[in-house]
Amino acid sequence: MSDTMAFQEGIPMDGKETKVVGDAPATQDQPPLIYARMSAVMADIGAIDKDKTNKQQGFKYRGIDDIYNALHLCMAKHQVFTTSEALDVHREEKPTKSGGKIGFSIVKIRYTFHTVDGSSIATEIIGEGMDTADKATNKAFAIAHKYALLQAFMIPTEDPKDPEADSPDIEWITQDQVATLADLIKEAKSTEALFLQKVRAQSLERIQASAYKDCVKLLENRKKQLGSE
Repeated sequence: MSDTMAFQEGIPMDGKETKVVGDAPATQDQPPLIYARMSAVMADIGAIDKDKTNKQQGFKYRGIDDIYNALHLCMAKHQVFTTSEALDVHREEKPTKSGGKIGFSIVKIRYTFHTVDGSSIATEIIGEGMDTADKATNKAFAIAHKYALLQAFMIPTEDPKDPEADSPDIEWITQDQVATLADLIKEAKSTEALFLQKVRAQSLERIQASAYKDCVKLLENRKKQLGSE
């Protein structure tokens, strides 16, 4: 290979291939550039104020557009971008107290942060969304991306709640029903953590009233199985 060709292809005279990264060539001894670029974004991005209010519950929150507006130019400046991959999507419909239906979506997304040398770093996150129309999955994806960005760049936040502009009406089980389920879990020789994982709930108090009978049936069947063993 001629010296001219080697120079044009970015190959030094010793024959070892290099990659051009930013303003200087990167060697195999250098760490992946994505770490430095992510840190640079963190250094440039400031706090994002909570200037929106949830109409139903009254708490302050920052929307996905606030995050995008604050990060867009900063990420472009430092040549960082994200791609997404849906690892799991779960959707179901539940009745509301008013007699309508509400859609629930839970998504697991892998977001990968890339930069110009081809290096990347990935993070996986869960997003939940609910809507009385057809936007539950869209909301779940938006929430997942928002929190992936908030956590990756450690953008200050005071409220860990998953913010949405609207909160559809949901009827949860009563305290008596919570106590009944707790007793059934013990009788079924299970644990609250395993049961909550099975029914996809954050806590016994956050089980919807419409799902209570199914929960009782699940635990009663477990008791019968234990009795037959």
